[in-house]
Amino acid sequence: MGPDLDTLQYGDFENVFLNTKNWVPGKFNMRLCILPDTPPRHCSLQMYEPEDPVPAWEVDVPFMILDEADRLLVQNNMFDHVGREVHTEGCKTLIKHGPSMSNTEEKDYVMAELCKEIPVQCKAWLHRPHPAGWPSPQLLSQTQQHGIFLLPVGHPESENSSEEWRFSPSLMERQLMFSLNIIQLKVYILLKLVKNTLFKPIVSDRLTSFHCKTILLFTIENTPQSIWTEHNLLLGFLLALNSLRRFLMCAYCPHYIVQNNLFIGKLPFHEFGKVLKVVQGIIHDPIESILTIKYESLGVRMLSFDMKSFPISLHASTKHHHRNTKQTVLFHLVFRVLATYGSMMNRACNSSDSYQLVSQHVQYYEQLIQDGSPYEQIVAKIMYSKCCNVMASLQTTRCTTSSVHLSVPNTALHLYNLSLEAGLAEMLKFASMLYCRGEMERAADCLDTIETLYTDHVYVVCECRHSERRGVKPLSEDILELPEQVFMSKYIAGCVQFVPIESPLVPDHLCYEMCRSTPEDKTLRHCEAGRHDEWMDQVCVDCQPFLYYLQYITHRHLHNGQRVNTAFSKLQEYVQTAQVDHGHYETALNLLGHCYELQGDQTNAREIYKLSLQVLPQNNAANWHIMRLDSPNLLNAFLGRTQNTSMLQLIQTIQANPGVINAMFTLFVHQEALFKLLKADQIKHFKKTI
Repeated sequence: MGPDLDTLQYGDFENVFLNTKNWVPGKFNMRLCILPDTPPRHCSLQMYEPEDPVPAWEVDVPFMILDEADRLLVQNNMFDHVGREVHTEGCKTLIKHGPSMSNTEEKDYVMAELCKEIPVQCKAWLHRPHPAGWPSPQLLSQTQQHGIFLLPVGHPESENSSEEWRFSPSLMERQLMFSLNIIQLKVYILLKLVKNTLFKPIVSDRLTSFHCKTILLFTIENTPQSIWTEHNLLLGFLLALNSLRRFLMCAYCPHYIVQNNLFIGKLPFHEFGKVLKVVQGIIHDPIESILTIKYESLGVRMLSFDMKSFPISLHASTKHHHRNTKQTVLFHLVFRVLATYGSMMNRACNSSDSYQLVSQHVQYYEQLIQDGSPYEQIVAKIMYSKCCNVMASLQTTRCTTSSVHLSVPNTALHLYNLSLEAGLAEMLKFASMLYCRGEMERAADCLDTIETLYTDHVYVVCECRHSERRGVKPLSEDILELPEQVFMSKYIAGCVQFVPIESPLVPDHLCYEMCRSTPEDKTLRHCEAGRHDEWMDQVCVDCQPFLYYLQYITHRHLHNGQRVNTAFSKLQEYVQTAQVDHGHYETALNLLGHCYELQGDQTNAREIYKLSLQVLPQNNAANWHIMRLDSPNLLNAFLGRTQNTSMLQLIQTIQANPGVINAMFTLFVHQEALFKLLKADQIKHFKKTI
């Protein structure tokens, strides 16, 4: 991994073109042509006259040859003589590796031709699907502003390799690499380290850095951008290795831009199994594999986050390391699942057919459970359960309105049963459904069960804001040795999410969270790569405060005063002790404010909502709640709301009328200011005039 110098040189005297209109008089003109027997990623260069844009016929230099069709082709050995003169620097020995020449281990020289026009073979990649939204349309456009290089090397299995030149879209690849973030670049470095540490003893240098770059680019193209964050370095590395595993299994490593198998001429067939075995071993136990990286003790350092000094004694701390690294890997899995689930919910929120979209995800994960790698199967099983919960919710929504509750279809009940093992969030969505459908006794029993599962070991994780709060007690060895799906189900509490179409199964007060943003607020949302705050158009609430809130409103309907007071006290305690900067703290405050409202204490309710606004001044549903308390007539008049208006209709009205919402909030702000100016004896009269 020491530094070296790579130099690519092309001459200004030559001119390579696709169309004769780009022929330049007086230049060494060559037309790029694809012949019928030209292999993938290669072309031929036909010589043209320097005075006229017509093919040349006379062979006047050693590196030209007439083919069977009497085309005068430029052979790819044309740079050999020039290379020896310019780069030997007094040495007689010149080492060649493919298109590169070198006289030392520290320097590589590549002579090439530049074609400023881009052939169609280098454009097909622009039109294939890019599932994760990378490269962006803007980045794709930028890559087309550069030409391509032609390297003097033929296809290793071609009979006419001396007459072939290889496409090198390195300027496009350079643009792509410049767009990567630091975590993606770290994954690239890790791949190169593993290549040198674990692959080189098996295949020497035949697996190259270019293979590593190609694997990384395909992995980024197919992985949600929210994954590529600091806490997901190991996960990104595993995803890249899984891409390599797929390529090895089919003995085909596609070039990222040009159609070609990068394994041809590099790996013989009998070596695929050897490399695949190593890759599967790394995926199965990445910790042990990373520890074998000796370069500057990088393996140990990566897996020793809690150590303050290096080096350390591995023998003395093996057990400690195993516990820490096992926990690290588990939480990479957790964030992978939650990020994937959040991405699906964002798409469902904006989809015209949410049920169809989620149904497609269910089918995809069913297939992945059967055909995926062990790691993919783990993720797929958890995601399958979570998707079943959303499908059950969407089916139940169809038979649930504010006035009529039809029977829940058996298919929905079956899906709910499949989803309850996904985790606490899915169980809470089920309890919310029971409450909204008036099944209070069942809801109360379900909530009691959930509370018994919410132990001090539970970790609260929020992918919306990329935050994690540890459980009160550290994870024990027994917990760490549990299967990943069981660990995720029992010890991870991600936030509970509802999309707008699920609003019939959400307590009315929480539905305002789906309209937390005024048009002006939306301009203040985060817009960094991979994070656009789409979750703000949904209900997102942490499990623990939602549990206590559901208990409060459920037992209130059951007229169980003691349980109501208990739930209220627990919600108060949560708000007093929770981390303000973790998860959806402002939403927890809004839930507590509503409990005060239900107790008839509007003064404290208003203070809690104001506290919520101090935590998050914009994009906060507390603005709606304060308006409800202070100006209910203003709110209903602007929105045309009646007693028969459902929350879903209200949400749709708010989302469809941004101008009205802006005007309403502007009037409300002016109204508040005016109230403060009026004397106490004038306020009562003024309110009557509104």
